[in-house]
Amino acid sequence: MKDLFLRYRTMCGYYCERQAGWDTHGLPVEVEVSKALGIHSKEEIEAYGIEPFIHRCVESVFRYTKEWEDLTRRPGIRVDLGSAYVTYHRSCVESVWWALKTLFDAGLLYRGHKIVWWWAQGGIALSSGEVGQGYREVADPSVFVRMPVVGAERTSLLVTGPASGHGPTPVGCPSSPLARMAQGLGVGQIRDGYRMASTRIPILLELEEPPGTDWTSGDAERDPHSDPRHELQ
Repeated sequence: MKDLFLRYRTMCGYYCERQAGWDTHGLPVEVEVSKALGIHSKEEIEAYGIEPFIHRCVESVFRYTKEWEDLTRRPGIRVDLGSAYVTYHRSCVESVWWALKTLFDAGLLYRGHKIVWWWAQGGIALSSGEVGQGYREVADPSVFVRMPVVGAERTSLLVTGPASGHGPTPVGCPSSPLARMAQGLGVGQIRDGYRMASTRIPILLELEEPPGTDWTSGDAERDPHSDPRHELQ
C-alpha cells in the first residue's frame, strides 16, 4: 500500500522521495536466527530470552547491508539508501501506529474473518511468500482397513477414503464397524483373499491402467464380531 501512493503521486507529477528500509523483525528474520541457535518453538525462544533474541535478529539483518545495497543499485532502483529507516526505531513504530489510528478514525478498519496459512509451531499466520519459501511435496501415508465380507469365505475388502485418496483416520476406525458398497461396484483382487474397488487399485499400486474386475459387489458388511482395531494394515 505504501508503494501504491508513491507511484500514484509520482504519475500525477509530484516528486516523491523513495526511502530504503531495514526490516529488523518478522518471520523470515526469526526463522534464520532460530536456525542459527538450533531452536524451533516459541517456548524455546522465550527460554532463550526475548531481549537477547531480538538483538540477534537485529544483528542478522545488518549482516547483509552491503549485499542488499549492491543488489538494489545493480538493477537501477532509485531509492535513498543513505537515510534508510529501521523498523525497530521508535520513530518507525510510532508512524505505523499513527497510520493505523488514522485509518481507524476514518472508518477504514474493520474486524472480519479470513482463512490463512497457519504456522502451528510459531503460533502465527503465514503470508503467501513465506509459504512459498518452505513449500515441498511430501508423501502422506494413508490407513487401510481390512474388513471381512459377510457370506464370503476368506474374502476381505481393503477400505480407504474417497476419491481424494485420503484414508480413514485411525481414531475413527473403531467406531466404523460396517462398510457398505454401492450396488454394481467393480471390485478387483490385489492378492489372494484381498479385494478393493477397481478404481482405487491403480492409486495404491501405482498402476497406469486399472486392473480387470473379477467381482461385482452387492452389499458387503463387515463382521460385527471382529474387532476393527486388530484389522489395521
